[in-house]
Amino acid sequence: MYSVTSAPQSLQDDQSYRMHRYLLSMGTRTVCFLLAVLFITVLHWTIAGWFMVAGAVLLPYFAVVMANVSRSRISAPLGPVTPSRPAVEGSDQAPRPEGGQPGPRRTGDTDADGTPRP
Repeated sequence: MYSVTSAPQSLQDDQSYRMHRYLLSMGTRTVCFLLAVLFITVLHWTIAGWFMVAGAVLLPYFAVVMANVSRSRISAPLGPVTPSRPAVEGSDQAPRPEGGQPGPRRTGDTDADGTPRP
């Protein structure tokens, strides 16, 4: 059962959030590519340029993986529910077997109506 405050995020909001995150990653990839071209061809900074190339190549994979990870649609689990009163009123302990002595049942015992117990 969900309360109003623990309802999961709507599908439209979840998709919008993932689309914005993907577009931000792709924008970063474009900047990496442009900086790689600038660093390698104009400034001749080959090491920095190759780092930018690596970023431009690897970012699409991570962007797609992160875009496919949706937020959890399950609300936080409810805590354990404790009963406000005992299951059987007036009894604080479990019932004892026949004879009043606790212990395992023997094979071949019968119920009050004579049917055998397993």
